Amino acid sequence: MKPVACVEVNVYVEAAQRVRALLQSRDKSEAEIAAILRKQLDVLGESDWLIWCETEFGWARSTAYRHLDPAQVEKERENSRERAATSRTTRREQKETKQEKHNARVAYLLRASGAVELAEFGYRARKITQEEVDAARKAAAAWTKLAEHLQEKLQ
Repeated sequence: MKPVACVEVNVYVEAAQRVRALLQSRDKSEAEIAAILRKQLDVLGESDWLIWCETEFGWARSTAYRHLDPAQVEKERENSRERAATSRTTRREQKETKQEKHNARVAYLLRASGAVELAEFGYRARKITQEEVDAARKAAAAWTKLAEHLQEKLQ
């Protein structure tokens, strides 16, 4: 009886071998597909071949021509992976930017509410009038209402 660790290693080795065989099979299949498409292109002519590719496989012109060259198929596969990675990064960046904007709004609103305290201090120090304190309170109340509204929209 084999130790468990050896069995697990064998499973991983077998899986890797199978994946390599399938990748090799994919490469052979793509080469065969290209050969068949090239033959059909020669037989049908370009315009009829494009119609055939659209009818049979739903391929647009660029996709049909790409399948004539397995290297182009692989290149498109790589480009697709890169676009997906970029898309994920962009979504993450957009989310972070949205959070940064939210944080900036909250900080601004906190500063606005702090203006009331500052105004009250200024009034006590006889530097500003009661009307100015009341105006600061009114502005802070409006900012607080706006902050609540933004919180609801962002959730």
